[in-house]
Amino acid sequence: MALTPAPPLEFQAATGPGAAAPLWAGVIALADQEAGHRLNFVNPATYAITRSSSYRRAFHDVITGDNSEDWQASVFFAGYKAGSGWDPVTGWGSPNTRHKVSPTFGTSVLL
Repeated sequence: MALTPAPPLEFQAATGPGAAAPLWAGVIALADQEAGHRLNFVNPATYAITRSSSYRRAFHDVITGDNSEDWQASVFFAGYKAGSGWDPVTGWGSPNTRHKVSPTFGTSVLL
C-alpha cells in the first residue's frame, strides 16, 4: 500500500497513479533481482503475459467499479467502468506477485 502525507500530519491511502507507479517499480525491481540483471523495457513482455494463459495467475482482474467523480456534490463527472481484461479504469488489473511467471521474461521472475 502506498501512503501519502496529508495535512494535518495524517496519512491517507494513495490511489490511482500515485499508488500504481511505486507498486510497479517495486515489482520490476524484484523481477530484476530475481533475473540477476536489469530487464529494462518490460512492456512487450507484460503485454505478452496478458495475451497468454498466464494472465489469470499473473494479474487480479478488477471487473467492478468505475472512476466517476461527484465533485463537491454538485458536479458529476462520468468516468469509465471496469470490465474483464484491459479497461481504462484498472488497466490489466493489479499484479499477483504470489506466482512466478517465466515464459515471457525468459527467466523465473516474480510478477
